[in-house]
Amino acid sequence: MEKMGWSQGKGLGAKEDGIQEHVKVQLKENNLGVGATRKTSDNWLGNTDAFSRLLADLNERVEKDSQENGSKGSEDSSSDDDSSNKSDSDEKEDEENESLSKKSKDKAKEKKTKKEKKQKKDKKDKEKKEKKEKKDKKRKKEKKDKSNSASKESSDNDDSGEKSSNLLAAINGRKA
Repeated sequence: MEKMGWSQGKGLGAKEDGIQEHVKVQLKENNLGVGATRKTSDNWLGNTDAFSRLLADLNERVEKDSQENGSKGSEDSSSDDDSSNKSDSDEKEDEENESLSKKSKDKAKEKKTKKEKKQKKDKKDKEKKEKKEKKDKKRKKEKKDKSNSASKESSDNDDSGEKSSNLLAAINGRKA
């Protein structure tokens, strides 16, 4: 760069107002992305708390709305008792639905595992069948090759007998 007019102590650029020191190199000791910090990479855990709070707030609103609708429908205090009984029965139904959903999920998992096992077994059986077919084809080919080679040898033996008789005839002076 000195050949191009730059001298030590001057800045870089056309107006010589750029940096005057070299860029410092730092070793990156973590496996995070460039510019990422631990705080930003572990931030997803904080979002789960906010999401659970949001769900809780929504559930409370739904419960309040259902209670308000139940109390507006009738002015008797007995109807308020009925709505509280309904909410208790609703909770019981929710618990039963959850237990049923857990059972159905378990059944679905069992079906899935059974299906996967069956697919694996079918795949193995298919591979065994293909191997057996390949072996049978190979055996048939070997038998065919053996029979062909045997027939060739017998025909070669016949030809060699004719050649030897022709040779003997030529030696003896016979021309036909």
